[in-house]
Amino acid sequence: MKVLTKDECYSRQNIMLSQYINIIEIEVLCLINMIQQYIIPSLLNNKEEDEILKNNYYNELKNSIQKLDNDLNNITNDNDIIMKAKKARILRLETMIDIRKICDKVEAIIPANLWNLATYKELLFIDLHVK
Repeated sequence: MKVLTKDECYSRQNIMLSQYINIIEIEVLCLINMIQQYIIPSLLNNKEEDEILKNNYYNELKNSIQKLDNDLNNITNDNDIIMKAKKARILRLETMIDIRKICDKVEAIIPANLWNLATYKELLFIDLHVK
């Protein structure tokens, strides 16, 4: 229908890919922040858990932060917008999901009163927890 020229299509593609990459970057930085500020401190404050298990989870979380940071830098340093978007997709839909599974395991071993984030139960039934 020749509504857009080839250059306009290319520009539109670049804008949409850049927006996608920026959203993934925000999500990655948010996950890193949540792990550092909430999940690791909650894990370390759990005095009831086995020290070896705590250390294992702690090491997994620290390695996860490093992996997220490295992958994000890898995306940032790439000059090809399509490759950046492909890497961002892998980071978001594979790496972050795997790291989220580790976070969920940590949440499962920490008593609710020591967990400093809202639990799924609190989020799903917020009307029962509001004072």
